Amino acid sequence: METTKVMFQVVVLMFALVSQASTADYSGEERRGQSFIGVDHSSSKFIGADMRGSNFIGANFSFSDFGGSDFRGSDFNGCIFSVSDFGGALFSGSHFRGSTFSFSDFSGSDFSGSEFTGSDFSNSKYNGADFTGSSFRGSTFASSAFNSSDFSGSEFLGSTFATSEFIDGDFSGSTFVNSEFTGKNFVKERP
Repeated sequence: METTKVMFQVVVLMFALVSQASTADYSGEERRGQSFIGVDHSSSKFIGADMRGSNFIGANFSFSDFGGSDFRGSDFNGCIFSVSDFGGALFSGSHFRGSTFSFSDFSGSDFSGSEFTGSDFSNSKYNGADFTGSSFRGSTFASSAFNSSDFSGSEFLGSTFATSEFIDGDFSGSTFVNSEFTGKNFVKERP
């Protein structure tokens, strides 16, 4: 009973914080090359926004919608992008350092040629995502779904992929050094 009470208090606090945050709508806007340093854009909309080459440092974009947005060539340092929708977003050639992208949907997104260092991509969906030629260093991808995702030609150095699904994933030409893949499902069930 005490656990339920504490969980309820945490949820109430989260909603209180979100209600005080900016709820801007940048959908469809061109925001190329901008810097988002320490801003709180929780619960905002960036649907289809062009944000190529932008810098995100210590920014909070939780509870936001980035579906179909273009982040190609952007840098993400110490950002929080949790409980958000990134379905179909373009991230190719981007750099992710110490950022949290948990409890979000990245299905159908393009991360090809990106670098991930010390970032947390746990408890999220990446079904059908493209990670070809990407580099993963010290990042955590736990309890996530990567079904039908393409990791061909990627490099995994000291990253953790625990209790995730990789059904029909493509790892051809990839290298693995000191990475942990435990409790995963790489097999497609046949009728």
